[in-house]
Amino acid sequence: MRSKGSASGRAGRRGSTRPSPLFAKPCRKIPARAPLDWAATQINLGDALAKLGERESGTERLEEAVAAFREALQELTRARVPLQWAGTQNNLGNALATLGMRESGTARLQEAVAAYREALQEYTRARVPLQWAISTGSQGVALMLLAERRGDAQMAKLAVQQIEAALTITRDGGDAPSAGFYEAQLPKARALAQKTRQALSPPHRFYNSEPRCSRDPNRDGSAAPGPWRPDRISYFQKVQFALRR
Repeated sequence: MRSKGSASGRAGRRGSTRPSPLFAKPCRKIPARAPLDWAATQINLGDALAKLGERESGTERLEEAVAAFREALQELTRARVPLQWAGTQNNLGNALATLGMRESGTARLQEAVAAYREALQEYTRARVPLQWAISTGSQGVALMLLAERRGDAQMAKLAVQQIEAALTITRDGGDAPSAGFYEAQLPKARALAQKTRQALSPPHRFYNSEPRCSRDPNRDGSAAPGPWRPDRISYFQKVQFALRR
């Protein structure tokens, strides 16, 4: 039953174009009174919008979800609530990654990778292994999509490593839904890594065919060092190189 003297009912009868307060934007004065409660509401709003956005074909709801998570991060700072901050960064990364899948460019996917990287500053493997695995695996999926669009073999290889790690930890930790998701993504990531590696095979064959040391010794009798080998790059260098591209 409609309320007898509701303001919205009177406004509707007068033909007013003012929006209903129910659909107005959140008041920015609220954080001054209850900032963490306000931020929690923004997270709930973002989660609901993200779920709606996954079911719809457009991107409007996902854009709104991204905005809600970013609003929450204004109050849920790393210094104040580190794990909640990391969780919100992870949710932001999920929304951005879904947007990136639907768009032709790479900007949203890059933002998703950055958001997951932020989450992993607090979601460490030693501290919260399951959360670490989920953020690591989700970042791996975003890297896989980026690598596919860029034709980046190094990034594709890194994506495989991250998805493999996420699968192992989630499976061992009893998170069957997450483990199932990463298990489904792993063949795609491996196929992409192989495809991009084959695309770079001519220069790699040239370098790999060279001996480690040349036959001509130096003046002191020691063997001269061989040419630079891409396969000798350390794992840490590979990670840094792939994330900065």
